Order: sequence, then C-alpha cells, then structure tokens
Amino acid sequence: MRQIEEVSRPGYKWLNDLQPEVWAIHTFDPRVKSDHITSNIVESFNNWIGNVRGKPVITILESIRTKLMGKLHKRFEKAATWENLVTPTIRKKLVR
Repeated sequence: MRQIEEVSRPGYKWLNDLQPEVWAIHTFDPRVKSDHITSNIVESFNNWIGNVRGKPVITILESIRTKLMGKLHKRFEKAATWENLVTPTIRKKLVR
C-alpha cells in the first residue's frame, strides 16, 4: 500500500475506503481455484470485435461504431420489408 500511496494519493485513499475483499487477492475465497475469471459475455464481445483488441482506443471505438452501424442498417432494411408497423413476432402473438 505504501507503494500505491507514493504513486497516487487519491488511488491510495480510494482503495483504503473499499473493503479488501473487493480488490486484494489474499482475501479472495480460497475455494476459487482460478486467478482468471471471465464471463461468456466478455468472451463473446472480444470475439465480436475481432482483431482490433490491443489497438488504440480510438481505433477500437471506430471499429465498434462501424460494426453497430452495419447491424442497425441490416435491421432497418429488414424492417422496411414488413407490411405492418407491428413486428412479425408480436403479430404472431396477437393473432393467437
């Protein structure tokens, strides 16, 4: 903690205000046998963004923006072919 305080006084204070169980590995549950925990959503996102991981933030954000714009445009084109204002899935539910 002394080294953290030397580097960043606000960071030191922030960590001191938190419970050690939140950030200190020596206080983690000993039954957990992995030092690397990820979730499926993170893995899916990393796979989706592809090879831009590790590049500058602006490059990553631009890639994500471009991918999202493409997805939104495909959805718009699909919706433009609908005959009604109600989506087909909801229409099926209403017809039942």
